[in-house]
Amino acid sequence: MELVEFVDLKRPRWASLERLLDQAERDGLKKLTLEDARALSRLYRSASSDLLWVRARSGSADVSGYLNDLVGRAYALTYPGKRVRLRDAGRFVAFGFPDLLLREWRVFVASLLICFGGFGFGWAGMTFDPDAAPYLVPSQHQSLDPVQRQKEEAESKGHSGDEQMAFASFLFTHNIEVAHFAYALGITAGVGTAILVFFNGVLLGALAWVYQSKAMAGWFWAWILPHGIPELTAICLAGAAGFVMARGLIAPRGLPRRVALRREARTAVKLLLGTEALFVLAGCIEGTISQVHPPKLSVEFKIAFATVVGGGVYAYLLSALAREPGPRPKLALIAFVLVMQTMVPVWQSQLLFAGLAMAVGAVALSLEPREALAPLAVAAAVGAILLGGLALGVVLGAPVFLLAVGVLALVGALRYSRSLRAAPAAPSVQG
Repeated sequence: MELVEFVDLKRPRWASLERLLDQAERDGLKKLTLEDARALSRLYRSASSDLLWVRARSGSADVSGYLNDLVGRAYALTYPGKRVRLRDAGRFVAFGFPDLLLREWRVFVASLLICFGGFGFGWAGMTFDPDAAPYLVPSQHQSLDPVQRQKEEAESKGHSGDEQMAFASFLFTHNIEVAHFAYALGITAGVGTAILVFFNGVLLGALAWVYQSKAMAGWFWAWILPHGIPELTAICLAGAAGFVMARGLIAPRGLPRRVALRREARTAVKLLLGTEALFVLAGCIEGTISQVHPPKLSVEFKIAFATVVGGGVYAYLLSALAREPGPRPKLALIAFVLVMQTMVPVWQSQLLFAGLAMAVGAVALSLEPREALAPLAVAAAVGAILLGGLALGVVLGAPVFLLAVGVLALVGALRYSRSLRAAPAAPSVQG
């Protein structure tokens, strides 16, 4: 059959399909009648066959383009894909990302160790050769005298709200660019990612040595830690995403390299997306709290604040342990909170960290109501909640807050007892 005859024969079908597509795109598939929906499906398959016939015979480019457009529109309507709902995004942030990190903890730890190695290299380099500052210290800090900066910050009246928000937005976008670059460099088999993460550690280590040499270590860490903990954690997570990409190239595990890379890329993108919330947190803190220096905010208060932020970040990242079977992961999570609470001896940290203890205690009690927790884990969680509420309530004079904390602990205990009652009884053995 000649092409002209073929087009004349098939044109009415193509026109009918085009009419149904226009109607479906305008009003939605659900507005089609049953007969129209069946006709759309039938005409879609017919147009796909027609497109193959035209291409096989190297037919007119106009006819091929027209059919390709029809088939593409029909495919998009028939297979629209899964829509991302806000609830799904919330579940990923709350549960999916910590679960993913638990599975990929090795690449994250590797990224952290590379960053810490860079920190040690930067510190050691400045210790043995202070003249290496032009190569190790960030360029914007090479001409700054730490002592003079401390005096200027103490006399400064601070920044306006608009300036703080603009600075936070700049930091957020800059950090996102660094993270995406670390992820993209995974295509270099992870070498570029490792260099970038290592170099970030070098800059921090060299700058820390500069302030330490001026006896200003406390001032420096009070400036860096509040935003640095979530920021460096997010950068190391982005580095972990790059290493996952590299794993698809280096160790395809018996799969074709292209298939392995595509599979690992999905995991890497999810790791990268999980860093966005941490970068938002770091940008907001760096644009506000981190820029308020002593005497307006004391070093002790800012270190305590950094401890709370860091404990909260890692309690969230480790929260998947609370969903693991058995009591040991939950005990480890609660022990982490209690150890973090005693790391900084200043009284501000004890008060601020009480809120974190209560939050993690509530998480440990409520995440898996159907799973029986060990009594010791329950006691530790309820104790953390009650003691944290007692510390804050007594010092701040907030009896309503104390009452709310008590209710929270009671609800957690009731959920636990309900899970015990709902657990199936062990079958008895009859002789």
